[in-house]
Amino acid sequence: MKLVIVRGGGIGGPVTLTELDSDQLSSADSQALAEQVDRADLGNVPEPATRRRQPDELLYEIVVHNGGERLILRFSEATLPDEIRLLIQWIDGRPERSQSLAPR
Repeated sequence: MKLVIVRGGGIGGPVTLTELDSDQLSSADSQALAEQVDRADLGNVPEPATRRRQPDELLYEIVVHNGGERLILRFSEATLPDEIRLLIQWIDGRPERSQSLAPR
């Protein structure tokens, strides 16, 4: 399983990529990642309500690659569910993650 978090918008508008691949984790940490993803219940997240975006609002795209399947979810800072916010915080805390600026 590989998770990619794309963040853009905000002040200055840089687009960043954060990636975490279970192949780079120990078996225990890979299991912990799977548990975090299960807890976030990404396959059952309701579509955020359409609303007017705020200036400089941070936007998120979460991409989950699992086997041959790919799931893409998009949120603004205001519509990001707490469970997914916790998943992002967990990934951000992993030393195995990679971070980069997205090419323009």
